[in-house]
Amino acid sequence: MLELYEGKPSRTVLRRESGSNPADLAGDLYTLGEQKCALYAVIPDNDNSFNFLVSLLYAQAFQALYYSADQIHHGSLPCHVHFVLDEFAAMPLPGFTRELATMRSRNISASTIIQNMAQIKELYKDSWETIPGNSDTILYLGGNEAATHKYISEALGKSTINTKTHGQSKGRSGSYSTNFQQSGRELLTPDEVRALDNRYAILFIRGAKPVMDLKYELMNHPAIHHTSDGGGPPYIHHQKKPNTWLSGVPLFVPDADTQKEEIEHERSEQE
Repeated sequence: MLELYEGKPSRTVLRRESGSNPADLAGDLYTLGEQKCALYAVIPDNDNSFNFLVSLLYAQAFQALYYSADQIHHGSLPCHVHFVLDEFAAMPLPGFTRELATMRSRNISASTIIQNMAQIKELYKDSWETIPGNSDTILYLGGNEAATHKYISEALGKSTINTKTHGQSKGRSGSYSTNFQQSGRELLTPDEVRALDNRYAILFIRGAKPVMDLKYELMNHPAIHHTSDGGGPPYIHHQKKPNTWLSGVPLFVPDADTQKEEIEHERSEQE
């Protein structure tokens, strides 16, 4: 791992830009809870060589935000901070179960996105249940893993069903009887969860009954034409963007100077 730190890619990621604020990374992370901004950590899905840097970024961010909330603001952060942890299993955070249980009082939240329950069971063998247990909302989009099917089936609970049976005996002294009884049945068995129509999702909200509803159709999103699925050009990190990269009225106007960013990136490549 030390060799990875000393390599040129790591130096490029960790170096300070010339002319930038002299504050270090931890100092910059304090501002996440004080002003509205977005920070993206773009990592490849086919190479995990530098995933530890992203884990380090998250760990440092949690420490900085907790310190800011406790020591500077003496309570919660003035600006809500939401962590969208996509592909959570690719960047394990050893203290995440503890932070997930305490972040709400500091105006911090997290969306933990996983493929199935087996992923967090492998990462947090004895405390994996803390993650779904401390999540007020659980959204199940489908999957093909048996343990996840069982978990969703048990979380849905059981319903009471009325059973009516008829009995008839024929002969000289024949009889006819009707019996009514109540019994419990899972709302969805694990097999039914596995066979759930891909158009549907199951939503669990703390304090409310589970909801099964249709998923949002992404192709109907008003900004879909900005993506490759909607006919737009594919996104390439640090590419030189053409003048006609986005057509129409932009949804968001960035404050950063993109031309200056491209010049600085070309200079770093030359170095």
